[in-house]
Amino acid sequence: MPFSDLEKLQTERDVVDFFQKYFPDVAANNFALMPTLVKDFFGNPTSSLLSIKCSPWHYKGSFVCLGDAMHATVPFYGQGMNAGFEDALRLQELLQEHGHDRVKAFEKFSEEMVPSREGLCEVSLDNYVEMRSKTANPLFTIKKRIEWALGDFIPSWIPLYTMVTFTRIPYHEAIQRAQKQDMIFFGTLSLFAAAAL
Repeated sequence: MPFSDLEKLQTERDVVDFFQKYFPDVAANNFALMPTLVKDFFGNPTSSLLSIKCSPWHYKGSFVCLGDAMHATVPFYGQGMNAGFEDALRLQELLQEHGHDRVKAFEKFSEEMVPSREGLCEVSLDNYVEMRSKTANPLFTIKKRIEWALGDFIPSWIPLYTMVTFTRIPYHEAIQRAQKQDMIFFGTLSLFAAAAL
């Protein structure tokens, strides 16, 4: 779909025609699924997507920031709210671990969370590239199926999606682990290919 065409949509008719052409399921039954689409299209202008990375997240024992204030990210992994909830949970855990000594808890919180949330920004951007460019590639789809199957037989083999979405493995550690798994996967594949020759 030519996204540059979005800038050319100036009238209600332009929007209707565009969605009928490129998203017929949305336009079906006179936009029954999204009855306010045209109004919403003009009422909610597009804006830039951005990621925020900053450090530290605290100042001594005086205050600590968390959530999107410290790690806003593009929405391509759907982890923004989860990460915010995890921030709150981890802060509570650290306060308990350090006997409510805010200086120690806040320092540890920044130390742990900054690399994890920078990983979140990285994995979110990477997932955009994956969704945009790789999912239509049959080899990519086969690799994903094999990864899922490996996870069923080797408990320590966890696909990146599962690590990010269903565990509390810090994002940067999930990325590192997935990279190691990719090295093993492609190394093994290369050995099989070489043996086949």
